[in-house]
Amino acid sequence: MSGRKHTDQQVAQRVAAVEAVLLAGEFTRATALGLASKYGVQLRQIQRDAAKVREAWREKVSGTDRQSDRSDWLMRV
Repeated sequence: MSGRKHTDQQVAQRVAAVEAVLLAGEFTRATALGLASKYGVQLRQIQRDAAKVREAWREKVSGTDRQSDRSDWLMRV
């Protein structure tokens, strides 16, 4: 079994590029294929990166919601 193909820095750059495309609302199959070609990975890897970014967003929003719910409750008490 071989080791990783890309360094942590390369992965971070790729994920940042995927996040930028998601934020711009331009994440399509064509843009994903372009990113895959640019970073030397398969389309599926770009899709996994996008899923990880979306999950991080969900966790961030979920944590913020819990904090705001808690603060709302404390203000009422």
